[in-house]
Amino acid sequence: MYVEPGASSDGISHSHAGEEVGYILSGQLRYWVDNESYDLEPGDAINFESTRPHRYENPGTETSVSLWVLTPPSF
Repeated sequence: MYVEPGASSDGISHSHAGEEVGYILSGQLRYWVDNESYDLEPGDAINFESTRPHRYENPGTETSVSLWVLTPPSF
């Protein structure tokens, strides 16, 4: 996933069936799960049940690049 500086999920939390794992490759990503925020940097990972409300934003000055695995696939 590519997230430009200042971009976000527009403050909208999402939830759906399944589980998610994200790994930050470059840049920064602030991720909220159940209204608790996590500031993620390269090498950080996050894992949570997708039924929990979640959203994101890039608070940094460079594009955030991350790898996500979702189950079941939502594409």
